[in-house]
Amino acid sequence: MAADNSDNILTTASSRGVLYLLLAVHVLVDLVLVLVPWQFTHRLTTVVVAFPMSQNGLVALGAAGGRVSAWLRFVVAVVGFSGTSLVAIAVIPDINIHSREAAGWAAAFASQSVLILLVVPLCRSLRRRIHRPNRGTVGARRLQFGIGIMLLWTALIAAVLGLGKTSFQQFGWTENVVQWEFFACMPLIGTCNAVYALVVFFSLAGGRWLPGRVAAAVAANGLLAYFQPSMLQWVSARPGLSVTEAVVMAGSQTAYLYGALLPLYLVWPGRRTGGPGGRAATEHDTEQPASATR
Repeated sequence: MAADNSDNILTTASSRGVLYLLLAVHVLVDLVLVLVPWQFTHRLTTVVVAFPMSQNGLVALGAAGGRVSAWLRFVVAVVGFSGTSLVAIAVIPDINIHSREAAGWAAAFASQSVLILLVVPLCRSLRRRIHRPNRGTVGARRLQFGIGIMLLWTALIAAVLGLGKTSFQQFGWTENVVQWEFFACMPLIGTCNAVYALVVFFSLAGGRWLPGRVAAAVAANGLLAYFQPSMLQWVSARPGLSVTEAVVMAGSQTAYLYGALLPLYLVWPGRRTGGPGGRAATEHDTEQPASATR
């Protein structure tokens, strides 16, 4: 029963069947978007591109909170942002995989994944320290956590740089991609997309007053989207997004994220026990205090 007390609705055993069904639906939608020659209007393109953006957030959330090897989770994250960025490039009109615009969108998706992969493990680590009843092992665990994370991220950064160099060579991208007038905006757009996904994810991380938490998350994402064009002007003379486009993109991502996560939340036992750090998780930690020192 310990697996059902997972603090991640994407990894708990109870949601596995629903997760596989949602995965099949998302893959089917991606195939339809890529294989069918759509002719989207400009406004509809914003709504459609938000779909692979939300998918990238979901993949990164699952990789960040998974229970398998960190190396395997890293591979999943890389494959996820590579695949979803290719879907986005395929549906955006007038760009191809060898263009500067494609490199910019790849940078946005990579930024989104990296931020989520950093934030979720950090929040999980902080929560476990706060709720761990055996305080005597915290110092030793903190040292082990620090060294392990340092070695892991050193290796991951080296792998990312190697993959990035290989991708640039394979797709014909050169240093000229940074001359695209909107290139500097793309990592910031990816960062905002990561925040949208994290806000939605953490709004479902508790077991009480779901409507209020969802409303607060939607309002927070809308507020960030409203100010996003102003933030983009900090890094580029032209923001590349209007307020309307930013709000539509954020609203579409929020809707897609809740459409995928709410079914998983409904079968997650954590919603009945107060979420992460609630009664069930605390009892499990108390029953097996020796596991913290292994």
